[in-house]
Amino acid sequence: SQVIPTDVWTQVQLNVEFDTSTVFAANVMTAPIDGIYSAMANVTWAGAGLIAEQRSMALRHNGTRLALVDSQNLIPLAQHTGALIRMLAGDTLDLVVFQNSGGDVQITGGSENDPFLSMHWVGPRPQ
Repeated sequence: SQVIPTDVWTQVQLNVEFDTSTVFAANVMTAPIDGIYSAMANVTWAGAGLIAEQRSMALRHNGTRLALVDSQNLIPLAQHTGALIRMLAGDTLDLVVFQNSGGDVQITGGSENDPFLSMHWVGPRPQ
């Protein structure tokens, strides 16, 4: 599990790695070649929030959040997102989360399925 502080976008620590192309390091995936990539991600929060509390997750491409999932009174506790992303060789992708409960909240972890971030090359970028 990972403790997520309140009111701060926090990078998710990924504990299990299935890296067949050496694209993953320090919780960040790096595109090895130009192209269109399919990205998917999942996190599970350890407890439900109150109606006024926010739980969010997003893919982050080169530091810019995209494919945002935003929930209040989160039931079920899992969030999923995905996107097709145009990337250049060297572009980065990571997973970030946010919550505003006023205290620390945990996301679950330790399995190969949760949390997860995947990135797959689909094809070349259109010219």
